[in-house]
Amino acid sequence: MNISGATNVALQLLNISTNDAAIYDAILSDSNGTIGCAVASLTVVNAPQFLTPVLTTNGQLVLSWLTAQGRSNQLQYSTDLTRLSQFHRF
Repeated sequence: MNISGATNVALQLLNISTNDAAIYDAILSDSNGTIGCAVASLTVVNAPQFLTPVLTTNGQLVLSWLTAQGRSNQLQYSTDLTRLSQFHRF
């Protein structure tokens, strides 16, 4: 199957789901010829699910989330509340 627009050195797949996880291979071709590649395994994990934030009695905010076992996640934050357009509601 030809993938329209797949002309860069990296392929970005959008709107994939866990149903797309599989073993894939590719055949690359241009005016110079055709070459195959080694198979690649695509693993798809669901995004973390944020739980309700909790404000403790000492004023601390506790954020919790569920994620796939063995996955590493990173939380980024900002103390600059003047740029609210950069914040997203979970």
